[in-house]
Amino acid sequence: GEPRRYSFPAADAIWGRYLVTGQKEPMVSLLPDLVKNYAAWTQEKQDPNGLFWQIDDRDGMEVSVGGSGYRSTINSYQYGDARAISQIASLDKNPTLAREFKDKADTLRDKNLKTLWNEEAQFFETVSRNGDGTLGKSANVREQHGYVPWVYGIPEAKHTVAWKQLIDSQGFAAPYGPTSVERRSPGFKISYEGHECQWNGPSWPFATSQTLTALANVLNGPQTDAISKTDYFAVLRGYALSHRRQLADGKTVCWIDENLNPDTGDWISRNMLLKRAGGNEENFLDRGKDYNHSTFCDLVISGLVGLRPRADDVLEVNPLFPASWKYAALDNLNYHGQNIGIYWDADGTVYGWGKGLTLVVNGRQAAQSATLGRLTTPIPATQQSKNPVIATALPVNLALRSQGEATKFPVVTASFTSEYDRLEQVVDGIVSHSDNPRSRWTAYNSPHPSDWIEVEFEKPQSFNSIVINIYEDKQSIRAPQSIRIESWNGKKWVEVKTDVQIQSGANTLNLPLTTASKLRLTFTHASGFFTGVSELQIFKVTSQN
Repeated sequence: GEPRRYSFPAADAIWGRYLVTGQKEPMVSLLPDLVKNYAAWTQEKQDPNGLFWQIDDRDGMEVSVGGSGYRSTINSYQYGDARAISQIASLDKNPTLAREFKDKADTLRDKNLKTLWNEEAQFFETVSRNGDGTLGKSANVREQHGYVPWVYGIPEAKHTVAWKQLIDSQGFAAPYGPTSVERRSPGFKISYEGHECQWNGPSWPFATSQTLTALANVLNGPQTDAISKTDYFAVLRGYALSHRRQLADGKTVCWIDENLNPDTGDWISRNMLLKRAGGNEENFLDRGKDYNHSTFCDLVISGLVGLRPRADDVLEVNPLFPASWKYAALDNLNYHGQNIGIYWDADGTVYGWGKGLTLVVNGRQAAQSATLGRLTTPIPATQQSKNPVIATALPVNLALRSQGEATKFPVVTASFTSEYDRLEQVVDGIVSHSDNPRSRWTAYNSPHPSDWIEVEFEKPQSFNSIVINIYEDKQSIRAPQSIRIESWNGKKWVEVKTDVQIQSGANTLNLPLTTASKLRLTFTHASGFFTGVSELQIFKVTSQN
């Protein structure tokens, strides 16, 4: 796989899950891998000046105005990961490791504040990277990702002045925004030409989610005059209104996609790709609907309603919704293994829990306040599960090969590979749900009526399940007529399963338990077409339903 293909804070995300579940064992078991992941990021992306650099595209923010270099995104993510690893190590009673990563986090926080904060612009901005890995110049443009440091609690109180730009008409404010770069920037542009993914003006749910998470943290901190709860609700409401698309028949449906016009709510990349497909929905790569880049539900739970996850056995709630609301409720939340209900009832006539803000734990009133604001209450200690779901051993994909290790097992070969494809991508761990995946193998233009893919292991492996992701391009690539599955016993190929019928998409095939050093799949092409596979996975599972 490619675990560092894009910037992402793995350790911080796992710590965040722990704050909600209270289950520490699954998290602690991952500590060695999280340390290795951080070390790999350090080797690949950290310069001697202590800052991490990233290409804007690998930050998931291509065609940006500020460009690549020392960005607030990756440096915030790495701070968050170092801090999380330190906290996890403390829980694991490893003070040496905890101190090591606390020092890393403290150092990186200091460099974020001293290097990426532009005092003149009063904003966190990208600093370019020279060819020798030294600091270049500030991009001198405010981009929305400058709010990411607040997701991880990096800034100080004096930096909250930056939030004035979020509600400034020449800053990031927009009815379906925020915009990805300030409007006053000469680089600001809303374009339906060129690359469909541009971070030079359009609104992106990914960034909106980060910004609102950051803003909730600000509003849960010291009092500030730069931004208010009213502003938070206005931006969240605009985001909610973005979740729609009008169909050809005029009907409006709930929807979320890649990026949108911040002034009209029009989904830009979707319409660009649809136009390239001749306006034909049948031949259109409708990829944006499959993106898992929005944390809207979490914004409602932890921001609007205000459940603030903690490591201790305390329930803390600080709603950000308007005090003018007569009532609001969110219940049946599983938090630290307890059933939680949060109720706001201005006059006490709606929910039966009395006037004001009420916290209910396992069906019993635990705390109440007549006014809307921060409210806490102790909750029962989390019962540590001996076998928490996340700790259950998951099947290992025996076909997976790591990025950049072409000679490492497993080795994949094929009878034919299209000149437009790369065979190794069929076992790279990237499962695409698009109609035209970039990571794929096809037998396009093969002279054979059938073709095979073979996976060779370093030593014999036992397996009883395979998952084949078949893709069709609605042109020359179609699901095969049938598949024959064979294993190598050291002397010859032995049939495991024959005449298997599969279709486009993910196909899980249960097999008799087989031990072999090689597995071969032979695809009989559909008449007049060729076979395409976006990913092949091989497993040994303990039970099959």
